[in-house]
Amino acid sequence: MAAQLTLLPHDLAALRGLLHVISDPVVLFNDALEVLQSNPSAQLKLGLEPGRSVHALQTSHGGRLGDWLRLASRALTEGRKGPAAPLLSLAKNQRATLTLVALEPAGDDAARWLLHARLEDKPAAKSVAAKPARAEPPNVQSPDRSALDSVVLSGPAWAAELIKIFWDSPYPAVVQDAAYKLLAVNGSFVELTGQTAEALKGIDPLTLLNPADRSALRVRHASSLPRNPPSRNSSARGTPRTASLPPEFRLIDAEGRERWMRATQHRISEADQALLTLSLLQDCTAELAAREQAERAQAELAQWFALSPLALVLFDDKGLVLKSNEAFGTLSLQLPATLHEAEPALQQLLAWSNGQLDQALLQGGATLNTQASLLDPSGRTRWMLGRLQPLFQSGSLSSTPPHRFMAVLEDRSSEQERDLAHQQL
Repeated sequence: MAAQLTLLPHDLAALRGLLHVISDPVVLFNDALEVLQSNPSAQLKLGLEPGRSVHALQTSHGGRLGDWLRLASRALTEGRKGPAAPLLSLAKNQRATLTLVALEPAGDDAARWLLHARLEDKPAAKSVAAKPARAEPPNVQSPDRSALDSVVLSGPAWAAELIKIFWDSPYPAVVQDAAYKLLAVNGSFVELTGQTAEALKGIDPLTLLNPADRSALRVRHASSLPRNPPSRNSSARGTPRTASLPPEFRLIDAEGRERWMRATQHRISEADQALLTLSLLQDCTAELAAREQAERAQAELAQWFALSPLALVLFDDKGLVLKSNEAFGTLSLQLPATLHEAEPALQQLLAWSNGQLDQALLQGGATLNTQASLLDPSGRTRWMLGRLQPLFQSGSLSSTPPHRFMAVLEDRSSEQERDLAHQQL
């Protein structure tokens, strides 16, 4: 189906009619990424019905599907490469690979995005780590579970309970020894790396990280390792207090893609025993990408404010001035902190009267044009034209009132004086 997405009809009405005959899950979203329509497979496999939010769905590695959809749709709109598509773990040992496609607007049809989930069986590596119980003789465990049991049987009871809670969760989890080697890994970590549990046992997890991160981490690990490996009955004094994984790191997944992971570590051995650490991982790629995009947008906005010769101001619905540039500061003797403090002519330019914004601006309609004449600090009368625009949050509902507003103020004094001269002639 993924190769056939380009063959789907461009007529949205025809596309809607074909949804029920497609075997893979397919979902249509509007601009706000709300589910408009989903085929029976999407409702059965993903639980996505019209009107339901996608924010409750989690990817195979703990990320939120809604975060990825928001970042991917924005990247497609801006014509750049988006974040790597996540995997969704489904029932019956299946998983889904996601593809997001932009739809051309068609009349009053609100559909703007198509999400296709390609169904496939989970890799055999995971089935090796967890064979069906009926195929195994009594008291025989799968390789990964046996490795886990050998770790926890010698430890305290509370450690076994802690591991049991997280071992079958969608979050990748590993157990490491005092030398940072992997002793046991859960199925989610197997799926993330694409290797079998037996192949992962005993390796240094640094080999799975981005090559650029390894050197610095190896130096830190070498300096923290004990000179002599502690014996089972020796004191843990002098051994590292935490495992090797840093709080955040880049891991290469089974598809060869770079993913930002966040690690939380818990010691699961007693103080008089060799150090054992349980590390729980969470995929934070979408979160960090969103943070980077927000920081980039703020930097670009700051540069735009600094370079623009026009007066620019950003304010909220309470009249608080959030940001302004140098050109805006030249319009009055003292830069107002709120629109309540601005002189009447400036309030008129910013559609502020009687202690509130113009209702046309609050309703979030089209750009609002204003005009007024004001005296600048030099005593010169300036004829100003204002263009005001409400700013909506990405992904917010169109019915949600805006809370932030942008104004561009242009000095039209020269044109006004020229027009008056022509009238006098």
